[in-house]
Amino acid sequence: MKKVKLGRRKLIKGLGAAGAFAGLSTTPFKSMADIGGAEITKVDGDEKGSELNFLCWEGYDYPENSDPFAKQYNAKMRFQLVNSDPDAVNKLRGGQDKVFDLVNLNNPWANVMYNEGLILPLDEETFRPYYDRMIDRFKWPYKWAHSNMDGRLLGMVQRFGPMSFVINTNKISKATARSEGYKIALDAAMKGRYGILAWPNETGYALSCMADANPYVKKTPEQLEKIYEITHYVLKNAKVIDENPGALNNALVNGEIDMYMAGGTYTVSSLRADGHPECLSVSPNSGPIGGRGGIAYVEITSVVNNPDLSPLAGDYLHYMQTPEAALRIARSGGTLNPVCTMPELKDQLSKNELMAIQYDELDEHMALCAEFEENPDYEAMSAVWAEALRERG
Repeated sequence: MKKVKLGRRKLIKGLGAAGAFAGLSTTPFKSMADIGGAEITKVDGDEKGSELNFLCWEGYDYPENSDPFAKQYNAKMRFQLVNSDPDAVNKLRGGQDKVFDLVNLNNPWANVMYNEGLILPLDEETFRPYYDRMIDRFKWPYKWAHSNMDGRLLGMVQRFGPMSFVINTNKISKATARSEGYKIALDAAMKGRYGILAWPNETGYALSCMADANPYVKKTPEQLEKIYEITHYVLKNAKVIDENPGALNNALVNGEIDMYMAGGTYTVSSLRADGHPECLSVSPNSGPIGGRGGIAYVEITSVVNNPDLSPLAGDYLHYMQTPEAALRIARSGGTLNPVCTMPELKDQLSKNELMAIQYDELDEHMALCAEFEENPDYEAMSAVWAEALRERG
């Protein structure tokens, strides 16, 4: 399969990234080429038989999502799954920006990548209409999809949802969970009655909130000490620690645990769809993140600043936003996710699917959440996490 270099017609404006980073401009990112244009909606001759490499979160890689596009373009699609946002960014920093054409990460990382020259901006005229079809929260100009340096459009948002914690309402009421938040796990009676999702970045946000510290800002030594103490306690006394949400769901429905964190509408959706509406994603009523204690992810797909960029990169961004593809992505891999274009998809999802993603309360739930930001203490907290796991044995 060939991988065709990006043609001039794909570079709508500016000098291009290479000139910018060679020092030809004092404001290099304003001179980076945009990705877009009318050609992304049709198959061009030089696109047929091309390759597209996608670094993405699980779900986007399922064949039902990519096969229609691959067939239309006679394209070869390759996917590599993200283990964590920081790990994926480090892959691009380490030279894999020359491998991948698209990258799909949680919201704060688009700016990190753009500021380091790892992704390219998008043509606003091409992609703005998609934002006009989205839930109000994501309508133009959505904060995390734009550069905090020059305002350029950095990617397309897709899946989103609360990612705080999950309860069995037969054991813990929704009102209690929202009132007490993550600190329920610190109650002596909860020892051995909760689970932990072994994703240090996401669960680290919850651990910070348990210590009354904003996870998104630099913490004081006293706050870090409290976080370290809580991390050791929580991991020591957890019944189940697993990086697979399915294992936590099994423990929840089997009565082994009463709650797990982090977790959200995405992680519990399959369980609810299978007839367990008592298993519920919840977020605290309040917390240290500007008054909020809930956390939420928003996935953004961006074009990698690959010197040998596939001509299909812009086309696939367009394809992902079509109603047919967005619906498949919402249903990917047996789990269900809210997607940003829910207004046009809502009537195509069954009542059971809408129940599974807690659609009736989604706006209220998201209002309790602060969207992901980079944790400046992630490395130190990860080291303590690893230490606590070793002590657990």
